[in-house]
Amino acid sequence: PTGGSVTNKIQEMAYSNESERLREFASLLLGNEDIDRSITENPSFEEGTTDASSWNFWNPEDTARISRVEGMAATGNASILFENTRRGGVFQTQQIEPGLMASRVSYYTPPGTGSRGNIQLVFEVYNTAGEKSVFRSDRKRLLDTEGEWSTVYFLEEVPEEFNGKAVTHTLVNAQLTNVVNAQVYLDD
Repeated sequence: PTGGSVTNKIQEMAYSNESERLREFASLLLGNEDIDRSITENPSFEEGTTDASSWNFWNPEDTARISRVEGMAATGNASILFENTRRGGVFQTQQIEPGLMASRVSYYTPPGTGSRGNIQLVFEVYNTAGEKSVFRSDRKRLLDTEGEWSTVYFLEEVPEEFNGKAVTHTLVNAQLTNVVNAQVYLDD
């Protein structure tokens, strides 16, 4: 694959990541023609009305207003708008196989927002016993990128098993924290 922000990030990881294992996996991924294939359904939120088909809204403190909107997007025409979100996100559950898992989410906060909030990708990987192991991307501060679309990346190896049981599925969650009195748009 050539070009694009995900390819560029994977190339960077292949040449300069501290982990030799991740450098190897990134190099392998660069040779894979399925780099644009997503395990999630409706990854750009193009399908739906006020909800995005195949996605669930996570609003554990019931403070956030979360909705699918059109006219503001990193790609396509739709995104998910979060307003006044102490903790929230969008998630879906998918079957997975062991191996390299790469993901990304783009986000936008309007200029002048001044939010002290963060965004992070969280993957809860489950085994046949229903136990979970949690993988997280680096957390990014919204204040550092307000007024422009930016991206959070995730690249990790999913083991064949943990606690002696085979992995079965993952819950993919793009999470926002401490986004009070602010707007954040998420897209693929």
